[in-house]
Amino acid sequence: MEARIITDCQQWNDFVAASECCNITQSYEWGELTPDLGGEALRIGVVDDQGNLCAAMLTLISPIPILRKAYFYAPRGPVIDEPDSPAMTVLLNFVKAEAHKRGAFMLKIEPSVEDGNTRWLTALHKRGFRPTPYSSHFQHEWVLDLRPDEKTLLAGMKEKWRYNIRLAGRKGVSVRRGEGQADIDTFYRIYETTSERDEFFIHNKTHYENVMRLYSPGDRAALFLAEYEGEAIAGMIVLRIGRWSWYMYGASSNEHRNLMPNHLL
Repeated sequence: MEARIITDCQQWNDFVAASECCNITQSYEWGELTPDLGGEALRIGVVDDQGNLCAAMLTLISPIPILRKAYFYAPRGPVIDEPDSPAMTVLLNFVKAEAHKRGAFMLKIEPSVEDGNTRWLTALHKRGFRPTPYSSHFQHEWVLDLRPDEKTLLAGMKEKWRYNIRLAGRKGVSVRRGEGQADIDTFYRIYETTSERDEFFIHNKTHYENVMRLYSPGDRAALFLAEYEGEAIAGMIVLRIGRWSWYMYGASSNEHRNLMPNHLL
């Protein structure tokens, strides 16, 4: 068993997709987005004697200019089904050596496991990790099983949510899948409006163009636009790996918000 830098995209994504710790921000392509964020990515994996991956961690090298240092960050990583296994020790030893070479002073991880998971907390504490109240990734992710039919899904929602979905349909809001640069431009224009109104940071348009470009092969990215009377009034980008999909980015204009287009999306 040894740790190494992994360069095989298919091998990496197949392992991540099959893991119980699967997350889109540990996919191979997520590392390709790092230059947009001013950093660098390391795809560190542990392979067994047959060359099969048994642990992986997409690690972002994030500079802190004021300190003239960098730190390592694994968004929803590491990807490993048993956190107290020998593979975890091999993985962390390799990461520590890389951090030393690059002058990084810290490794921050946010595994894709349920909050308060005692098995993970115990294993990480034993290896010297300490909890922090400051999250880099979204602190909570809500999971919805999409396998039931539409009637069953609607029945599981609150009455007001069902009402808003049906209201949007009755008022003439329609949803279509976006295609091409013009629809990306439309989404980003609405996203800028959302960012200004709700006061949150967004990247430049090139970043979202790159997201769509990287994940579109294999139908792993989808842009949806909600329209009213021929005008786009809301949008969302969904990304997929394995059997999981993530509602990554959502946008709504300042017009016609009373028509509940985001509920219909």
